[in-house]
Amino acid sequence: MVDLLIFNPWWEAPERIESDRSIMEYRESNLRWQPKIKEEFILTQDAVYTLRGPRQVGKTTLIKMIVDELLKDKVAPRAIFYYSCDLISKAEELFQVIKQYYEFSQPFKSKRRYVFIDEISLVPGWQNAIKQIIDLGWGRSTTFILTGSSAVDIKRGAERLPGRRGRVPQPDKVMMPLDFREFVKKCSETPIDFEHFSLQALLKEPTLIEKIRAQTEVFLPRLSVLLEHFLTIGGFPLAVECFLKKGELSQDIIETYLTVIRSDFEKAKKSRILLKQVLVRILSIGGSPVSWQSLAKTIDTPSYNTVREYSELLADSFLL
Repeated sequence: MVDLLIFNPWWEAPERIESDRSIMEYRESNLRWQPKIKEEFILTQDAVYTLRGPRQVGKTTLIKMIVDELLKDKVAPRAIFYYSCDLISKAEELFQVIKQYYEFSQPFKSKRRYVFIDEISLVPGWQNAIKQIIDLGWGRSTTFILTGSSAVDIKRGAERLPGRRGRVPQPDKVMMPLDFREFVKKCSETPIDFEHFSLQALLKEPTLIEKIRAQTEVFLPRLSVLLEHFLTIGGFPLAVECFLKKGELSQDIIETYLTVIRSDFEKAKKSRILLKQVLVRILSIGGSPVSWQSLAKTIDTPSYNTVREYSELLADSFLL
């Protein structure tokens, strides 16, 4: 139980969520980004949600924000369980962790439990642990949110839980960095606002395009500058926060993201040199069609299967 308390300090006192590192960093930031996807979780129903997205995009912060809101809504602290899978490597260990929490929470008779398992994709076969938990009936009156940084692993793992996800619409969520609209909203010194129309509306009524052009024309010089910044900085929260504070992207932020990418590929026992060659080559061809064989001929590998494997790893890490 000591280990679980480390991850769930609000069990001792709800206000201890305020000293959580993710919450503190969010409160102190200039960005204070509220991802739209946060509103897509229905926390009043039994469900097994997955939340996947690239590393450093803010998935842990999003989870802690949800925990904070639940506590502010007077949800019983012991009905909220958070655990990070950084310290475990087997599905059996994951099962035991959730089992320990379930047995701990039983005497409190909470109307609903909220279980947040962070970076679950680090645990091979994690879906077997979740399947067992649900089959034992421990998923009743419980909302699960499982996060991971592997696009393929989380998606495939979730597909192996048929009939066990609840009846919520679209239980599989993808969290991506800020888009250009969000970037403009956060980085423009003065508001830039105009009417928004869906693509379907524009297709039905082409004259709306002229209306949009007239509304946006006054903003075009500022939008052009912001677009240049966005193409350089991107939408990752740490990078945008750095831009808001310094007006540029510092080298240490770039190194942070490069380190994350390198570490993921080193864990997969892949060559850093070959990784760079594959990535540079793919970026150089843009959107042009290309075969694995022709890609292999331009880099230091005779095998198109190797090129495909590296490319799939890049896509799995949300880099392509």
